[in-house]
Amino acid sequence: MKTIASYPMLRALLPLGALGLVALQLLWEHFHGGVVSHNLLNRADLPAIPNWWGIFTLPVLAWLAVWRAEKEGRPLRAFALGLIVGLLFGISIAMLFRANLHDAILYVLGAAVLLGLALPAYRLECVLGFFCGAMFVFGGVLPLIPAAPIVLVSLLFRVVVWRGMFKRR
Repeated sequence: MKTIASYPMLRALLPLGALGLVALQLLWEHFHGGVVSHNLLNRADLPAIPNWWGIFTLPVLAWLAVWRAEKEGRPLRAFALGLIVGLLFGISIAMLFRANLHDAILYVLGAAVLLGLALPAYRLECVLGFFCGAMFVFGGVLPLIPAAPIVLVSLLFRVVVWRGMFKRR
């Protein structure tokens, strides 16, 4: 089974692709009314975070995801699956937010938490996919806010409870 380490170019290509994705988004925004800033919790009285932060956050997250997967010897198929599932959750939340279906977002987030109990949603490729799917609506930092509790619940359950249940005595 081929692991991420079998593809050394992926270490450079994924962060560069992430940088290109953010650059394209920022160029489009720049020429269509200016780079967007997003208020925390979608409230005008809270600080706004501009999409420029995506230039830093997305490539760093992509590099960390590849580095961690290489370190753990994760198969390429598992890496890609985590990336795609995270991407689908991010896109669905972004679309529901744009459609003003805020109640449905809670159901999708709840499904992500429940899925994180059975599958390792704490892996960085899942977070990277979620981030990429949601960044066009929520910007370069805010997708980390809903991702954090999903990651935390998945990590605590998978590391503490799951391993404790199947620990050899």
